[in-house]
Amino acid sequence: MTRVSPWLVALALLVAAVGCADDDAAEAAPPEVTGAETPEPAAPDVAAVYATIGDPGPDGDTLVGASTDVAERVELHESVIDDDGSARMVELEDGIDVAAGEGVVLERGGLHVMLMGLETELAEGDRYELTLEFERGGEVTVDVDVVPTVGGDDGGGGHDGQDEAHGDDDG
Repeated sequence: MTRVSPWLVALALLVAAVGCADDDAAEAAPPEVTGAETPEPAAPDVAAVYATIGDPGPDGDTLVGASTDVAERVELHESVIDDDGSARMVELEDGIDVAAGEGVVLERGGLHVMLMGLETELAEGDRYELTLEFERGGEVTVDVDVVPTVGGDDGGGGHDGQDEAHGDDDG
């Protein structure tokens, strides 16, 4: 009778487990995205996108990027209040976590998507496509409605001076 090393069995089980984990990640369904809207921008080059991202499932997910034909680039941002009470936007290079069983709301004064370098003028009543990229769930393309600006918000999420608003030191 041939004896199999316990280390060899453990290695085989580990390889199988990693393979299953990769399969699970590839098969994860993207979360549902609803209520996608952009307030009509007052500034000609930036706009914010707000939406609700639903429950991504038991393992959670991360919104890692986005793209659209109406802007040169798209960034994931969070509004933060500094110790001196001033508000600024911070780019979230690691993405936006979408908690299992919860989802996340992208909204004014919080987490949001920024369209930078608008290539298309966005006016109330317009609609455009935005593709959101999730780490586990892949891509979701949604229609974004351009809605009236509310309460004096410029739709740019306070991005009048982009470098100052980001707090970037390297401009």
